[in-house]
Amino acid sequence: MSKDKKHVALIRGNSLTDWEGKLWENLPEDFIVEGFCTRKNLYPTHLNYPVNILRSTVDGFILNNVSKYCFGFFQKMYGLEQYLRNFDIAHTAEIYYGYTSQAVSAKKINPKLKVVCTVWDNSPDRFEFGYWPGLEKSPQIWINKMKKIISANAEGVDLFLPVTRGSAELLQSYGVEDSKIHVLSPGLFPYEKPDDNKTREKFNLMNKKVFLSVNRLVKEKGIYDILYVWKDLPKEFLENKVLIMIGSGPEKKTVEHLVKKWHFEDKIILIDSLQNSEIQSLHAISECLILASHATQLWQEQFGYVLAEAMRVGTPVLATSSGAIPEVVGNGGILFQPENREDLKNKLFKLAELRAYLAIEAKKQSEKYGATRFQNELVQIYESVLK
Repeated sequence: MSKDKKHVALIRGNSLTDWEGKLWENLPEDFIVEGFCTRKNLYPTHLNYPVNILRSTVDGFILNNVSKYCFGFFQKMYGLEQYLRNFDIAHTAEIYYGYTSQAVSAKKINPKLKVVCTVWDNSPDRFEFGYWPGLEKSPQIWINKMKKIISANAEGVDLFLPVTRGSAELLQSYGVEDSKIHVLSPGLFPYEKPDDNKTREKFNLMNKKVFLSVNRLVKEKGIYDILYVWKDLPKEFLENKVLIMIGSGPEKKTVEHLVKKWHFEDKIILIDSLQNSEIQSLHAISECLILASHATQLWQEQFGYVLAEAMRVGTPVLATSSGAIPEVVGNGGILFQPENREDLKNKLFKLAELRAYLAIEAKKQSEKYGATRFQNELVQIYESVLK
């Protein structure tokens, strides 16, 4: 490794993604970036810097659960400490992940190493209730292990970068000093504006108004609220309109069954997955993006790239006032109450009336998530922790 360069390890366990990772591609030339992910990374990656693939506890079902429930280790990456012996910055994610603990431990091997940790989580007490299968409350001995890991990382990480104010408040509740917290909203890497007509032709959407939902098909995303509201909308409203739901998950078969049962195949289009560029093209022709998330004991909506991606092309958001959604959306959409279908229906009509105004506000809000802004701020952060 070159001594006059600053070497950055972007460590993401099983969640190294193009839409986040590409933001590290255009850092100044004196920053040399390498990615780190597990063998079972959840996403395909096409990054213009080296990616190291490490064995991990998430490689196998049994090993993963033994690691989590016996030792409180989430996503330990074997040999990571040795890989970090010549790096200047280890940029990890989440205060409780095993690889964040490993990066902190690597400072013993490499005293010059600084650890920066992005934090998405905004769910208090997520490890205390409902986490262990079949148990209402997690065993106290395991809770104590998690608290010990979190406390050690709160002290050992040099700087935390929560993506929202809610994430910052969570860190404060863990005892992280305010001086070690810097809110850094994510950025969106640039993309080529799609041809709207080609998109409509490809998906057979000519002369139709598109309403879009992009998320996993799980109950906490409010997918059934969206489905039943769409089914019950007046026929005159639904004329020449279509709901496209992109995503897969445990509720997929039930969703498919309902669409067939209602004979709504021409009103609700289900798509398992699409490349990000294709999703962007659908954002660009959509009337709005609908996100109906509601909180659980373990989770509430975090930053949500899909919200920012919709607003970037002037597509307003219709979403619940849950988790970080209000902060991310700002004036770029309309909020409704979680698990309240009547409110969703009313706000859908309201959005249709105000769409032109909301489209302008959505673009304004999305400027907060520009790639250049993110990269410039990130470089300043890196330089400050290296002083």
